[in-house]
Amino acid sequence: MTLEFLKDASNVVLVGPNGVGKSMCACNIGYQAVLAGHTALLTTAGQLLGELAALDSDSGLRRKLRQYAAPDVLIIDEVGYLSYSNRHADLLFELVSRRYQHKSTVVTTNRAFADWGEVFPTRPVWCR
Repeated sequence: MTLEFLKDASNVVLVGPNGVGKSMCACNIGYQAVLAGHTALLTTAGQLLGELAALDSDSGLRRKLRQYAAPDVLIIDEVGYLSYSNRHADLLFELVSRRYQHKSTVVTTNRAFADWGEVFPTRPVWCR
């Protein structure tokens, strides 16, 4: 809760089984960030990827990606609870790439990284 990871735009991944408090920890990180004067946005992976995938225009997609890329800390909750398509995997990769080394991202997941191939089954190169 010291938010040291924000200083160098590091990312945090909270991994564990259902019901151990990952989401609550992530929310508390976001709350502490706001108290410290940072911007924070909390969303679920399903909501984020569904919203991005539903956009029909390139300009709308770019605008929404900028919105998700803007906060000092973006919290993506529940990665791994659903399986996603190639399009979803590409959108998540694009968003994480935009934020990488510029802004911090917190991810909660119930899956080990070795199992992310089941979450993004058609995107084995970057998620395994």
